Amino acid sequence: PDDVVRWSDDGFAFVVYDADALCATVLPKYFRHCRLASFQRQLSLYQFRRARVSKQVGAGASKGAPLAYAHALFERGCDEQQLRAITRV
Repeated sequence: PDDVVRWSDDGFAFVVYDADALCATVLPKYFRHCRLASFQRQLSLYQFRRARVSKQVGAGASKGAPLAYAHALFERGCDEQQLRAITRV
């Protein structure tokens, strides 16, 4: 859901606006864990880095600072070939 995680305005990062909801609803669907620290560790293994984004109005305003992650090959609208090039180190 967009109130939990969505693309940054420029499309070069994804932004987590509600980490609690991410852990409770999104992570269990796709991973064997539901801990934010484990998810962040996996992102690091795939060379995703923390990104800076401005907090968008109305997006999880009560949840504190959003968490944003970027990878040079992961952007809005990227093709499957780019996604396959993202590998674990």
